[in-house]
Amino acid sequence: MVICLGAGIFASFYVYYATGLFLGTILMAGGIATTALVAWTIARCSDHWQAKIYEEIAMQAYGPKMAKYTICMEVMCQLGFVVAYVVLLKTLLPHTLDQLTYKKLPIWISTSIQGQKVWAFVFCFTVILPMSVPRELSSARYSNMVCFIFAVYFSLTIILTCFFDKALVPSLSTNVLDAALDPQMPLFSGIVTCIPLIIFCVMYQQNVPQVYSEITNTSLPKMKQVLTWTTLIVSGVYSMAGFFGYVTWVNYTGISGLAQAQNILMAPYGSTWILIAQLAICAACILVSPLCMLPCKDAIEKLYYGVNGKLSDR
Repeated sequence: MVICLGAGIFASFYVYYATGLFLGTILMAGGIATTALVAWTIARCSDHWQAKIYEEIAMQAYGPKMAKYTICMEVMCQLGFVVAYVVLLKTLLPHTLDQLTYKKLPIWISTSIQGQKVWAFVFCFTVILPMSVPRELSSARYSNMVCFIFAVYFSLTIILTCFFDKALVPSLSTNVLDAALDPQMPLFSGIVTCIPLIIFCVMYQQNVPQVYSEITNTSLPKMKQVLTWTTLIVSGVYSMAGFFGYVTWVNYTGISGLAQAQNILMAPYGSTWILIAQLAICAACILVSPLCMLPCKDAIEKLYYGVNGKLSDR
């Protein structure tokens, strides 16, 4: 389930910001439904060809040339996810530490350009590299579950803040009405801007073959159940975080800057619960980012050693 959760949870806020509650909900639902359909198709292909990775499906369906093309696309896709996690962490973590310590951090570990370079280096070489050693997704199941709990906590914190923080939301009905009828971008621009973000939010198809091959007593009915529950839970987490995040800040004078950052946790909440959510999301990004590296390793092995080739596990 955790393969669906990550930095994309923040993008859902921007979707509602750009298109409003009504159209934003339709776009999110359409993106989630499309992703679920593609994931189920890939699961069926995995079952039909007994494929354990994405590239093996391409090999069986289209031949060696398309398999190599798929490998290149897979690597670029997964590295793009890793870059997204790095970008989020190098800005959110120093921002959170500033609030936690009630003072500005030294410039070399602050939100400055120099500080962001330091955090990016630390994140890449002391976190992602050693945590990417496991060769199976199930090897990190406990850290994955912790990441999922953190993401759910984040979503619930946003919802409860919207309902109970009267300083931010004096009238919930007024804010909902304003958010529903007041998209911040023109219709066409909003849709064009949001579609890539929605794809990023819910793109987990590349991990489906590994998940299918590692579940106990592999079968299509069981995989269908896994995909159904995963998609429903994740879509709820994403949609609620974006929906209520936008409702909370729709009348905030600095909402354009907040949306530009595409990070709802950068908003001036002034709440201990939100501070905990910031720490939780930082931890979640640290835990989930190595999951992007396993498909990369498998893809590179196939590129250099052929479809049946594999590097040593040592």
